[in-house]
Amino acid sequence: MESSSTKPDTSLLDSRERQRQRSVNQAFAALRCILPTHPPDKKLSKHEILRLSIKYIHILESILKYQDEVEESSLVSCVSHK
Repeated sequence: MESSSTKPDTSLLDSRERQRQRSVNQAFAALRCILPTHPPDKKLSKHEILRLSIKYIHILESILKYQDEVEESSLVSCVSHK
């Protein structure tokens, strides 16, 4: 027989789980707002949100890489013209 001191408080555990789930849902809602979709109000599953987030991150990385390359190339051309 379990004593009340070692028995987990199920209402506390349930409350923590509800809070965890709310946090997860808020995070997905925030991602959903950031991701460009067509149509803009398209309902996405959590799986789709994660998949599109990964693709979007890769696109942004490639844009940054391209900008770095353009800046480096313009610096090299400025130095060579002096």
